[in-house]
Amino acid sequence: MVPLLQPLRDLAERRVPGVDKDIARYTRDVHDHLTQAAERLTALAVPIGIVGIYGMNCGHMPELGWTLGYPLVLVGIVVVCAVIYRALRRNGWL
Repeated sequence: MVPLLQPLRDLAERRVPGVDKDIARYTRDVHDHLTQAAERLTALAVPIGIVGIYGMNCGHMPELGWTLGYPLVLVGIVVVCAVIYRALRRNGWL
């Protein structure tokens, strides 16, 4: 999805010669939907990656012998997601 963002933006902003106003308007709408989908995918990637690693049935994971291991991992996921959300919000991407 991400590689399509720039070409769609170019079409929407009529940087490509011969683009009709109606096509640019439609392309702008498609670009907006694609941007939203890419942001949702990015927002889901971090927790899914962390949970994927910690959800495996491994006997040598450091948190298995510690009572607060999994709660700490869950808090870590929330903190990482909050930091990413704040960075995206600050940069105007959300």
